[in-house]
Parts: sequence; C-alpha cells; structure tokens
Amino acid sequence: MTADDLKLVGLYIDLTTLLTERGLPTDPRKLREVIASIQTGCIARKEKSGPDCYYMEGAQLQPAERKSTISNNIKGAYTGQSNKNTWNEQVEYTKRKVKDMKRHYFDRFCAKTGKLEESWYLTGDQVYDIVLPQLRKDYFDPKPKADPRLKASVCMTEIKQNGIKVI
Repeated sequence: MTADDLKLVGLYIDLTTLLTERGLPTDPRKLREVIASIQTGCIARKEKSGPDCYYMEGAQLQPAERKSTISNNIKGAYTGQSNKNTWNEQVEYTKRKVKDMKRHYFDRFCAKTGKLEESWYLTGDQVYDIVLPQLRKDYFDPKPKADPRLKASVCMTEIKQNGIKVI
C-alpha cells in the first residue's frame, strides 16, 4: 500500500469510529444524511427506519426527510414507493410517507470534495402537492414496468421557487 492508501484507510477507520461513538449510522449510504443534518442544525436519526433526521421547532423535535444529490442541480427523487391496491389507499400511504415528515431537506454535495454546497427545505405539504400528481400518473399508467413501485421527483425550480434556503 502507498502512503495515500494508508491515509485513506486510516481516515475511514477514524470516521467509522467517530460515528459509532456518537451512535450514528456507519452505513456509507447514510453518510451524506448525517453530514447534512449536522451542518443544518438537525439531529441525525440513529435508527434505520423512520425519519432521516429531526429539527427543532419551538421546543419540539419534528421529523424530516432528506434527499441528496451530487449532480449540478439540486433535486430530490422519491422512488420505490409501494403500490397499494386502490388509489385511495395510495393517497393515504403517501400522506403518511410525505406529509407526516414536516420538512423535506434537499441537499447538494460536491462530487469531488464531498462539501455540502447547498441545502433547502420544503414542507411536507408542499412536497405532497408536488409529488401526488406524478404518483397518480404513474399509478394509472397501463404500461408494464420492470419495477412496479411508484416514483416522483422534485426539481430544482420547484425547490428554489417554494423552498427555504438553509445553506
């Protein structure tokens, strides 16, 4: 191993150790959520299921969802939503998954440095109003799909026109 290889391995071990000592997830797929939560004043979720993080509103912790990207434009994808038997059941499920998260944070990281470049949030109600029509279209699409789960997205324009910039 080269000196740079040793440094990289050491940094990874140090990072994993710090995360473990704080009770935070060590799964690399959750790392951006943890970093963005810390930088935006949120509390990272320690458990695997449920909200991605919490933020303080008044004296009460509120649940939040996080979406991150390393692309040039900030955006958020809502993929893999379970298909329910009826549209009404789908709407209720979507309310629980989207509206119950009081904020949805959209984070954009630099692909080369890992730096959090920008972070915005929308309310759960705003995101629900954006994604529900997309989910409806996907739900009633008669074309067979390899992955039958529903998907929707929130684009940069929707985020910047309706959101609150944090970073």
